[in-house]
Amino acid sequence: KAEITVRFPESMGEPALGAIEIELAPFEVMPYVVYHWLTQVEHGAWDGCAFIRNAGHVLQASSQDMNGKSLRSRFLKLPLTKNIGFQEYTDDFPHAKYTLGIAGRPGGPDFYINLVDNKRNHGPGGQKSYDIVEEADSCFAKVIDGFDVIKRMKTAPTKKNAFRGLVDNIGIESIRIKQSKQETVSN
Repeated sequence: KAEITVRFPESMGEPALGAIEIELAPFEVMPYVVYHWLTQVEHGAWDGCAFIRNAGHVLQASSQDMNGKSLRSRFLKLPLTKNIGFQEYTDDFPHAKYTLGIAGRPGGPDFYINLVDNKRNHGPGGQKSYDIVEEADSCFAKVIDGFDVIKRMKTAPTKKNAFRGLVDNIGIESIRIKQSKQETVSN
């Protein structure tokens, strides 16, 4: 599990902070992408980044800060490939509402929260503009708490263009790995 703490811009009022708890896909199902994302989290790469887009069907987090300054260099310094090496996907963990996916081809570091069932848009064959149309965005986690925070994030004003970038980005204060109670007891 992990907790994403977001910082709302002043334009959205109080409370300034909110938390979204996620459960990662089983390691046996999505080993590569889960490891890749957890390594980014472990190194604090996402701390200070931001959600930059509300496209209606997804809320997208990017490697830039609340003011739009690129923080991509911190991801490039990690002991990982620049992007995920391949589009790991399984029908056992599809792009259902409130799951998290890796954006782009090759994917990453950006990720998104699915606001609707996106199996058709981001599952196999959903992105016709890529070289291998049968590929799918990697889906690696699901939201288990903080739905009220996501609902508030969806109300953030967007720019009037096709990208639907946020007028004021919503910061990622931190992302922290949470131990389960079972792990805590056995340690």
